[in-house]
Formats: sequence, C-alpha cells, structure tokens
Amino acid sequence: MGLGIVEKLKKEYEINDIWIPYELNPNTPKEGVQLKDKFSPEKMKEMKKELDRKTKELDIEFYELEFTSNSHNAFKVSELAKLSNKFHEFHKRVYEANFREGQNIYDREVLAILGEDVGLEKQDVYDAIDSIKYEETLLEYKKETDLNNIDTTPTFVINNKEIVVGSQPLDFFREKFDKINR
Repeated sequence: MGLGIVEKLKKEYEINDIWIPYELNPNTPKEGVQLKDKFSPEKMKEMKKELDRKTKELDIEFYELEFTSNSHNAFKVSELAKLSNKFHEFHKRVYEANFREGQNIYDREVLAILGEDVGLEKQDVYDAIDSIKYEETLLEYKKETDLNNIDTTPTFVINNKEIVVGSQPLDFFREKFDKINR
C-alpha cells in the first residue's frame, strides 16, 4: 500500500522518499505461513474486502493472498540495493514477487533471482543475506522505529515531523503536501 501511495503522489509532488524497513511479523518462520492457518475464513474475507477497497484508488492489485513471508532477508538485500542505487527497482520487484506472485521473499534463491532482475549480482545478494553489517543496520532501524513508536505498516513520516499511520486516502496526503507547499 505504501509503495502505491508514494508512486501516485510522486506524479504530483516532488518527494524524496526514504524507506525504513519494519518487520511487521518478525517471528514468521523462514518457510512462511499459509494465511488460512493464521486467520479464520471470515477474517480472510474481511481483509480481502478492505484490500480491494484500498487498492482500487491506487490502481494496484494483489493476487489472492494465501501466503505470507518473513521479510527479514528481503530487507537485508534492500540495503544492498540502496548502496547500488537500485533500491526503488528492487523494492518494486520484491513487492510484485510477494503480493502478486506469492513468492517467499525470505528464500535466498528467490531473492537472488529478484536481485538479478534489477541488475544486482547473485553473489552480492547471497553476501548481503549473510552479512553482519546489514543485520546491524536492521537492528538500528528497529531502534529508530521503536523510538518513534512505529508499529504499523505503512507508516509515513513527513518532513521528519508528522507521522501518518496506515494507508490513508490519497486526498488526505494531498492536503498534507498542499499545506507544506504553501
């Protein structure tokens, strides 16, 4: 949702977006979880209805969500992508793999292929996954999100001052940016 909101708003406003990873469910096993094992059929139906409503405005689509991944390794590779000036491409590719293709974005081989899709070297992706440096970077981000009481995705911080929680309607963000630009 956050990616869709930012992409739409970038067409209207000059935005310098900096993405800070937040592991919503860090205890998700590395093999992922079938959503039917996590949520009741009623809850799944309710979540799909809400996703459909919110994604319509953003012109984005999800596949029939059946699976959720642990995002930890994808976040480490995202840090490599930042240093390689390929973050936005990688972020978008991981989004597609996770939400449209139902791939496990914790899996090393999946991430190596996604990295190659945007021009990263396969060995560099493996090294990033194994890297203590990127592990420490994620810990620093965790401290930052804890300090700012962030516990939801997406969360937007506008001009290092205003925190907006959740995927609000585009007009909500337009009002915020119009006030800033006055």
